[in-house]
Amino acid sequence: MPGVVRSVLFYGVMTIGAAFLAAFARLPSLFTAPEGDRGVASLALAVLLSALVVLGGRRLEGQVWYARMGDVLRPVVRLLVGPRAGPPELFLLAASSGIGEEALFRGALQPWLIRIFERYVVSSEALALAMGISAATLLFTALHPPLHKDLRPWTIFALVIGFALGGLAAWSGSLAAPVLAHFLMNFFNLRRLLEDPSRC
Repeated sequence: MPGVVRSVLFYGVMTIGAAFLAAFARLPSLFTAPEGDRGVASLALAVLLSALVVLGGRRLEGQVWYARMGDVLRPVVRLLVGPRAGPPELFLLAASSGIGEEALFRGALQPWLIRIFERYVVSSEALALAMGISAATLLFTALHPPLHKDLRPWTIFALVIGFALGGLAAWSGSLAAPVLAHFLMNFFNLRRLLEDPSRC
């Protein structure tokens, strides 16, 4: 449990830092409920995205590169949650990381960067949106570096998912869907990673 506590504290500080950055930049609230039809649609898309990622991971389990990635990530995850981690520890890690990373990258940095690009770089709102999502996604990807050569797919995955979550946040106007998708992907992938050493 101590590892989980450290992780929750780390992501808690990240969430608070994101809130301060958003307040300093006078951005909209980080945690607003999605409105209207986009609210339900965005949550449905979040569930669909996470299901595709989790089920896609199961289809890749027989691939050598995927197994090697799991071999590198598994000890790190065990260090974070402890050797006897169960669903409660995985839930806390998945929830805190999903909330913290989405608050920082999609809730604070992305809208702040979009505003900067729109005010000082380009006159097109659509182009500023694309540039802001891209810049925030690259920063998010930098948080998932390939410190080991077998982690390169993990970094590429973070890049692709970052664009998807960034688009979902911008389209819905809320962090609810990105946080839900991030949590579901983390929880089920962490559980699979720890259940069977042959899996990632």
